[in-house]
Amino acid sequence: MSKINQLLKSAARGFGVEIDRVRPMPRIAQMIHLCKANECRTLLDIGANAGQYAQHLWNWGFSGRIISFEPQEEAYSELVANASKVKGWDVAARICVGDKDGMASFNLSENSVSSSLLPVLESSTSVKPETAYVGQAEVPLRRLDSWVKEELTGYDGAIAVKVDVQGFEDGVLRGAEHVLERIRVLELEMSLTNLYEGAPSFIELYARVEAMGFTCVGLYPGFTDWDTYQMLQVDGLFTRQ
Repeated sequence: MSKINQLLKSAARGFGVEIDRVRPMPRIAQMIHLCKANECRTLLDIGANAGQYAQHLWNWGFSGRIISFEPQEEAYSELVANASKVKGWDVAARICVGDKDGMASFNLSENSVSSSLLPVLESSTSVKPETAYVGQAEVPLRRLDSWVKEELTGYDGAIAVKVDVQGFEDGVLRGAEHVLERIRVLELEMSLTNLYEGAPSFIELYARVEAMGFTCVGLYPGFTDWDTYQMLQVDGLFTRQ
């Protein structure tokens, strides 16, 4: 470290500020690495909201194709606008991804990002009141198997899948039985505390993913109760064995 850097850091600490090199989020850096290592040139971002996750990937050097999925109307509009600025970032039609094809009642949360197909529990709303629901919307529901067969034409290589659907991750996996062998990298939001009615526990979801032939290569902190410092959710990264 140069003397100038040392002086700057020392001066900043005097004001309670820590200066450090900007580094990618470890979860994002690992996902980019795993996609390269497993030759996944397409990533399906299921539960994209306005595209925050994809933006992190692009900012730190992801070079493949991203297809984002989001059922909430307002978030979807913002997602489409964000994706239009980046070559290689596509947005699927406004659907929920789940375990069957049809229509579904999608619960809309006040904060948008906590919207879910499942009922939210007090264990979530007591920590973050803005996770409470303020309405519902009827949206198409598609199995990933159906969507890939009909929409992901012209590419038959390995894919990476990120699933952040507020407790319905297991439902997405149940609808991906046929495409499963193409999934080489998988990221799931996993709950350590039950936040949504009917959602699998961390242990149940972990066991299911292992039984599908994946091994866990990373766990990262997610939703946390900062009053008690209890971690409520984590993001798990898996690769096929």
